[in-house]
Amino acid sequence: MEIENLKQEKTEGITLGLRKEYTFDEIDEILDIVDKIPADPSYIPSVEEMKEHQVEKNIEQFLPYLLWVSGMAAGSKFQKDKETIRYITQILDRNCVA
Repeated sequence: MEIENLKQEKTEGITLGLRKEYTFDEIDEILDIVDKIPADPSYIPSVEEMKEHQVEKNIEQFLPYLLWVSGMAAGSKFQKDKETIRYITQILDRNCVA
């Protein structure tokens, strides 16, 4: 099967957020959004801030941001950042199927 035809089909086994299947094009769009988020590692939201903004309830809206935050906070030595990554991981575990 040609790559272009494969991109137009729904993926099998690749799902993100709310157990919805995404095409490769849709995944590319999400990653394009992540790439455009300005890199400011000086601000990583706290667990409380994410709960206040109902990130889990609105996971489809926040998914690109969660992926970006996870990448920016990875390897941080700050306890707050470690808690944020742990919370994001829990959100993704509860809402995403791979």
